[in-house]
Amino acid sequence: MGAFRSLSTKLLAIYLPLVGLVLTVMFAVLEYRYYRNQQDALISKLRDIIEVQATAFATPIWEFDQPGIQFLLDALGRDEDIQGVGVLDSRDNLLGRTGDIETPPSIPQYRRERDIVFNTGGVKETVGRIIVVLRQDRIVTHLKDRLQIDIVIMLSLAVVLVLVTHVSSERVVGRPLRHLQRAMRRTTAEGLREKVDWQSNDELGEVVGVYNEMQEAQAAAEAEVARYRDHLEALVAERTAELEQSRTELAQQTEILQTVLDSISQGLVAFDKKLNLIAWNANFLSIRAYPENLAERGRPFADFIAHDVARDEFGDGDPEAIFQDQIERAQKFERHHFERQRPNGSFIEVRGGPIPGGGFVSTYADVTKRKEAEAELAAKEAQLRAALDTMRGGIFMVDRDLRLQIFNDRLREFYNLPEGVVRVGAPLEDILRVRAGRGDYGPGNADDLVRQRVEGYRDPSVVHMEDQILGGRIIETFRAPTAEGGIVVVFYDITERKEAEEELKRAHGLITESIDYASRIQRSVLPSETILKEHMEDYFILWEPKDVVGGDAFWYRPCENGFLVVCADCTGHGVPGALMTMIATGALDQALIEIPNGYPSAVLQRMNQLVKAALGQDGVGGESDNGLELGICQVDPIAGELTFAGARFFLWVLEGDRLSEIKGDRKGIGYRRTDPAASFTAHTVPLVPDCVFYMTSDGLIDQIGGSKRRSFGKRRLRDLILKYRDQPMVRQKESIYGDFSEYQGTESRRDDLSMIAFKPRL
Repeated sequence: MGAFRSLSTKLLAIYLPLVGLVLTVMFAVLEYRYYRNQQDALISKLRDIIEVQATAFATPIWEFDQPGIQFLLDALGRDEDIQGVGVLDSRDNLLGRTGDIETPPSIPQYRRERDIVFNTGGVKETVGRIIVVLRQDRIVTHLKDRLQIDIVIMLSLAVVLVLVTHVSSERVVGRPLRHLQRAMRRTTAEGLREKVDWQSNDELGEVVGVYNEMQEAQAAAEAEVARYRDHLEALVAERTAELEQSRTELAQQTEILQTVLDSISQGLVAFDKKLNLIAWNANFLSIRAYPENLAERGRPFADFIAHDVARDEFGDGDPEAIFQDQIERAQKFERHHFERQRPNGSFIEVRGGPIPGGGFVSTYADVTKRKEAEAELAAKEAQLRAALDTMRGGIFMVDRDLRLQIFNDRLREFYNLPEGVVRVGAPLEDILRVRAGRGDYGPGNADDLVRQRVEGYRDPSVVHMEDQILGGRIIETFRAPTAEGGIVVVFYDITERKEAEEELKRAHGLITESIDYASRIQRSVLPSETILKEHMEDYFILWEPKDVVGGDAFWYRPCENGFLVVCADCTGHGVPGALMTMIATGALDQALIEIPNGYPSAVLQRMNQLVKAALGQDGVGGESDNGLELGICQVDPIAGELTFAGARFFLWVLEGDRLSEIKGDRKGIGYRRTDPAASFTAHTVPLVPDCVFYMTSDGLIDQIGGSKRRSFGKRRLRDLILKYRDQPMVRQKESIYGDFSEYQGTESRRDDLSMIAFKPRL
């Protein structure tokens, strides 16, 4: 009872709600700003992803590289912030996706779309569209962790405030009041005029000083009464005035006390040993919904109970029996603490205890919101249990003492554990011992095996492992620490997946062997070094597929008026590109049969028709849109001239220190948009001594590299040709390729590389 009447408690009843409100608002503002900053960072990340990936997907879409598209999608799918990514072609047909792109994100800004533009030869073409949707699970998880820390800080501050307030009030207020109370009791009981030994310059010091002065005055007055009976009437009048002043001060103190009671957030009431009302505050009447005229000093406790019974506050039953039971319980003057639901559905919490000398005091608090929160928490726990039970994999969590706290049925099913071992509070060591005893951990002493694994669980590191148990099943396990010092473990049965991976490895080996054989076939159709040395004064050939086989090719073909040197860049790379080179080889050979003089513009025109026919692009129902870029040089040593025609291809001519460019036509061979009757322009240049000709595909030019991650570019390649022009052709190739490789650095290769340089023999 003393704790509820102390000044420390009254002060805390004022300070704690105010401090709690201020801290709650402050932390709420900080966490809201953190949440907004994290959202802005996630939106910025989305902009970066959409910008980079729109560029990254351009080449695979342009080259119909479905594995490349899926590879990029899988890489994006491993980002925990990404909900889903979808890639569509220019007709909005879905080319591939990962995750969920249909479900709208929690915030509209978490979904962005962007056109995918392919830049080829300076021409930009929209080839598709990318959709990226983000989630904010990671932000919500971090925010919950921060809120837990905020609650701990607030509770710590509350404890410090309670201690400081209690200690300070005890030292500054409690001690002098106890001295004053002891002196007053001795004065009342024994008639002693004892002074209080306390000095301070505050209000209590003044009160003690007044009391001491009063004691001295009373002693002097009594002496005066004994010595001067003649002045009795005057002294009585003086003492009466002093008493009146004391009564006024007492009334003021009583009013202050009532004000303090009314400021307490809880309801408070006190009854004396006869169960008559002696103190209360306004919140008592408000929480209990009592009329104001019911609360008056001396009102019997029975009147309040009768009022409650009339309103069915205590539920159904015999009103007289309920009334009598409540009166008998109050007369015991015992400590009490309970919660009760009122007829209107609200809940109140009642705490109290006896008063020294008889009677009791009780406090009332409306805990409806707390009860609603408890019910909501119970519902969420039920939802969590349902989610755990529907997981495909297993999960369990242990506390810092390695005792089970949360688990689902998969723990018992996956490891075939007895029911008594898997229960809340059970030591994890019991499960480990069952598994060690039946040989899951291999041969060895069971105690040693269990001890090793217990030590592993005490390691706070994140662990990812695969565990093969008896029966040949393989379990994949992810283990991570919790903020409270426990461990959460998620595990899956991946036996079928591992079997599928082994089958995939075998299939991959067969495919690799086939591709290696295809590489030998592709290399066999390229011209031999012997033929080139016979007709060239000097030359070099840089041919390096991005994969084992590629879509770039070069040919040497004799014709009636000399010979042809051809360089081609077919759609795609890898196996699709290699197949296109075989189609292009056949088209070139057939065109030369029909056009034996090998005139470049005519050969290009006929190759265009043959490729379109081979790919079914000459009909209305054709679906293919593939082709190639090609440059043809016809060298006529007798006439002393070279004729060039190009389909999206160019020829560089080096004479001394001057490098000039002959541009081909801006249309390719094949492709649905190329007219079957399309013609190509022929360019003739004279053959002069030391004149060198260069043809290259866009593999070198478009390669990304350097500190700014920009393409290698035509200008940089031109500068290298001029820089190394005086070197022999073989050295030129090594120097150009060396500088190119240094520029590429750690960037991945984007395309096949092809470059031909030759000096015809005159």
